[in-house]
Amino acid sequence: MAEHFTQQRCQDCQGGLVYNKKEKYWECPYCGKIYERELRFNKVQIDGLAGINDLVRSTLSRVASLDFQGAERDLLECEKINHSFVGTLIASIAVSLIKSFFSKDRQQELSKVNLLRQRLAREFEEIENEEHILYDFLDSADLLGILAVVYGSIGARDRLACIYNILDIEDVYNPNVVKFLLGVVLRDGRVEDADILLGKITTDAVRFGISTVLNSYPDSPKKSEHIDALLSKGNPDTDYSKLFDTYFQGTTDQSCVVDVFLTAVSHKVGFNTAPVISKVCSSCTDVEKARRVFGALASKRLDEATAKVILDWCILECEDPEISEVGFKALFSSNSIFEITCETVLPLLKSAQDDDVKLAKCKQMLSNFKISGKNIDRLLAYCLLENPGEYEYRRDLLEVLLTRVESVQLAVVERYVLAYTADGEYKDEFVTMLLGKATHVSLYSDLFSKYLVTRIDPAKTREKIISIFLGFKLNPDPKSFSAYLCNFSEIHSKEVLTKFNAVGARALPTTFDQYLSALSDPSKYNTFVAELATKGSFSIGGNNLVKYIMRVTEPSSGKAINAPRYLAACRDDLKTATFNVNVAGIAVTGTLGHVYLLAGPDDAFVTQETLKAMKNIRMRLDLPVELPAERKKLKIQKFVELYKDKLPAKVSQVANDFKW
Repeated sequence: MAEHFTQQRCQDCQGGLVYNKKEKYWECPYCGKIYERELRFNKVQIDGLAGINDLVRSTLSRVASLDFQGAERDLLECEKINHSFVGTLIASIAVSLIKSFFSKDRQQELSKVNLLRQRLAREFEEIENEEHILYDFLDSADLLGILAVVYGSIGARDRLACIYNILDIEDVYNPNVVKFLLGVVLRDGRVEDADILLGKITTDAVRFGISTVLNSYPDSPKKSEHIDALLSKGNPDTDYSKLFDTYFQGTTDQSCVVDVFLTAVSHKVGFNTAPVISKVCSSCTDVEKARRVFGALASKRLDEATAKVILDWCILECEDPEISEVGFKALFSSNSIFEITCETVLPLLKSAQDDDVKLAKCKQMLSNFKISGKNIDRLLAYCLLENPGEYEYRRDLLEVLLTRVESVQLAVVERYVLAYTADGEYKDEFVTMLLGKATHVSLYSDLFSKYLVTRIDPAKTREKIISIFLGFKLNPDPKSFSAYLCNFSEIHSKEVLTKFNAVGARALPTTFDQYLSALSDPSKYNTFVAELATKGSFSIGGNNLVKYIMRVTEPSSGKAINAPRYLAACRDDLKTATFNVNVAGIAVTGTLGHVYLLAGPDDAFVTQETLKAMKNIRMRLDLPVELPAERKKLKIQKFVELYKDKLPAKVSQVANDFKW
């Protein structure tokens, strides 16, 4: 047997050899000796080896050409020469594996491949000299490529590494090998090799190439470049839509989705558009990408389903209002979405997005699309009565909606004013905005009247809202106004009561009487309320008049002015009525004038003026007072004289000066 190399080692130093693909020779990295492949084959003189290698080569060549009948004939000859030869086993695996790609009984072929794989691993665990000689003998990138496909498919990693070491991808030209090898190199992450193979894809294999790139090529800008090249090479009448549908619905790519989509659009590839658009939209992570995607879409009118997908994505999924605005404008410019409804906007307002995002999108939608007044009214109703959120968001949203209407439906305003409390201390601001949109403010007079008797807001908020109604010159009905005046939980500020007076508010004739009846604490007596309650005709019951005379004090000389009016308005005859009072420990019975003099709350001047008013209505002040304990009657002057040391000084002063 002649000299030969053992497992690719240097003859001089026994170092492992390295194959130079470009120059096609083996080199020892330790001593530098070069071994040319052609010379090496001349030195191989193993009996029958050259002949069987030729048959293996012929078998693999026929496999590459998909001539399975010819390949099986050659394989049979190999087995006749040497069934146990490693090349025969490798050729057998190759035939069954590649045949399985096209066989109807694929599983049978794969089962055979599995058995052969196990035998290869068992009988030829290491790559021996004969196998290396076989690889050198093949001397064809297409045939080595077939072996790479075989080893990559059966998981023979050491053998695959050996083939990669000697395979020059540039020299692979067989279109079948190109197809088979493309998936193998991509699985191994050999992207540069894949780039070379993709450039060799033939026109009839474009569909396969596109599918492989879409589903196996890594996420990078080159992905769309390859798609562009393949689509340019393919038949323009071929429908590739299903390939892209599958890709967009299942891809985990992030950076290249938009570019792949735009490339496909530029080649007029049709899609199952709605699912594709949903995926592409979610990849619009910046404004520039969004402009490119939506700009391409806006070049033609979109079908209803596609337009809805974009609209829904912009409304509910897009987190950046700048991007959503690009989408809204594209839909409008393409005439795909021209008008929106309340049902379009409500999902946005009900979503869990940040308030500022919802507000921005709502503005965009209202500025880019048409919406009917009826739908705006419904949005206003939702905004006022159901829309949760912070005060600023609700206020700003209401302001946006109000710019689209001339007025708000009265029923909506009524429900808000009379029943809604969530805005708390800010409710008056909303009422101001709503009334500011009223075309006929007088229509709100009835609402004002209802509000005066519907006490759902805190006192300060009510005071503000009442002041707003009055600022619009609204006048409540007398019954409601009377109820307001008689309610001591109201603030009844001078400013608001002055506004009531300015609009000419009128109370019921019985209002002052009811007010005095409800007055449990004389210190809470409000002279401005009394003034409005007695502005027109009025009457007072005797008991309430006595309460006023005996318990109420008014600033300055207010009672001196008002007492005569109130006395004249009394419904009951108090001219001779008597009352009991205890003065300085003395029980006294006398007329209203007597007990007022002795126990009234006012100073000498007011007391005297009030007594004059009583005398003017012919109240009997000349009757004697009675002292029940002493069983005697005395003129009032005599009584004061007897007990002046026990009585306040003002009592003696008035008793002496007044003409009884």
